[in-house]
Amino acid sequence: MLLFVCAVLGESSAAYGYAAYPEPAGEQVLPSSEAEAADVSDDMQSLDGQPPSEKGVPEQSDHAEASKEQTAPETEAADSSEEENHSDETEASDSQLSSETEAISDTSGTSSHPDSETYPSGETSGKGSHRAVAEKNFSGIVLNIDGQASADVCAGETVRVAVDTSSITGGLSFAGVRAISAGEGQLDCRYDEASGTYAFVMPDSDVAIRPAVSWTAAFARKLNRAGHTGEQHTITRYSEHMNQGLLRVGYFEIDGGTLAWCTQHSLSPPAVGTVLSTAQVWSDDSTWLSTMMRRIAWYGYSGPMAETTKSALGLTDSDLWRYTALAFSYAYGADDNYYGYGKRFVDWLSTLGDNANAPAQLQVFRLTSGNASVQDLVYWTYTPEVTLTLQKTSAIPEVTQGHPCYRLDGARYGVYSDAGCSSLAGTLITGADGISNVLTLSPRTYYIKELEAPEGYICSGTVTEVVLEQEPVTVTVRDEPLVDALGLT
Repeated sequence: MLLFVCAVLGESSAAYGYAAYPEPAGEQVLPSSEAEAADVSDDMQSLDGQPPSEKGVPEQSDHAEASKEQTAPETEAADSSEEENHSDETEASDSQLSSETEAISDTSGTSSHPDSETYPSGETSGKGSHRAVAEKNFSGIVLNIDGQASADVCAGETVRVAVDTSSITGGLSFAGVRAISAGEGQLDCRYDEASGTYAFVMPDSDVAIRPAVSWTAAFARKLNRAGHTGEQHTITRYSEHMNQGLLRVGYFEIDGGTLAWCTQHSLSPPAVGTVLSTAQVWSDDSTWLSTMMRRIAWYGYSGPMAETTKSALGLTDSDLWRYTALAFSYAYGADDNYYGYGKRFVDWLSTLGDNANAPAQLQVFRLTSGNASVQDLVYWTYTPEVTLTLQKTSAIPEVTQGHPCYRLDGARYGVYSDAGCSSLAGTLITGADGISNVLTLSPRTYYIKELEAPEGYICSGTVTEVVLEQEPVTVTVRDEPLVDALGLT
């Protein structure tokens, strides 16, 4: 989710189109009183199809500031003042200029991701030759440099990138070309009408070149789900402790503890106290985007399959947080980092086939502030379902077994979510073998009470407590048979 530096030797930020924005310093936590008093925003972004930002953001290493806690600025004026001051300071330092904006990408032909927690600078001390690699992704867009996928280019030379969108994936629109230096800096890559190509000046470092895409508005409308859009959530924590050297991927919590990740890696992070509205819900596998966003949650940080991912990709917990955040951004059509963490995760998930799809009970929600310059966030919920059945038996089988006056079918039991048996969650009815139908319920504690006894048995008033967790549960109930003085036995 966040932020980023590339010191281009002998060049200023203006030469490569870097942009600055104010970052929350260190960790921010919203006190509960502020969360309750936060203003509710009525402005909600309803569609996905906004092109990713063409501007980068500065990246800085995570040092002492990451351990501090702050509350969010109280006024927009304070935010504006901080942004202006930060921008001035950033532009004044040629040795600490960068951005974090990257488009979705392929890592083939580039350096593999580093195993350590610190990025290599990707820069040299001279104006030598470096590699520019035109990468591809799920968009189907093909880029090339003079007809080739890569080229060795001297620093200061102009690189021209041709684009072929004839095979673009349905639902996507082309939004330009992004060039990202090895130091996580986005270069100023612009369309040249004369040559019909995108062009940028080669820095003194390797460069990854990627197509930028966005999901079209019509496609985004199809993905909206009724019943959740408009619900509001408040950012209650922001921290930088998941940063990795130059790579800044912010840590968010909403509503006092629910984890959230950004979907637009290059944009400014929303501040603590910001109220976000639910703009979209991914709850099925009807589209590639919905399927992938749910897979990322299922296999990503804190997901049920997180350990499988860490083992397969050789990741630590903090690595997986960064991969998860960048994969959400990449799949959404926004930005990845220079090393392509997001693409690596998505590509691996794509190899797993349909068996890797998240269960129907997992939903991913996109939240927006309505501000196009600020990141949207996603969070997910998973409510697994567990099956419950009942087996009815006789407390005196030697009396009832084989006797026509006793039957096991027709017993009716209510399943309640409260001990007072007033909130009915379902009904179990037994068959001739005493086995009931199957109820599918959410994990929690339930209370079972007999409502109607079968022929020959006493209706018990006993309430049976059962705890559903992950595994299917069968409850066995032993009922007393009716025995009269006429000698039914």
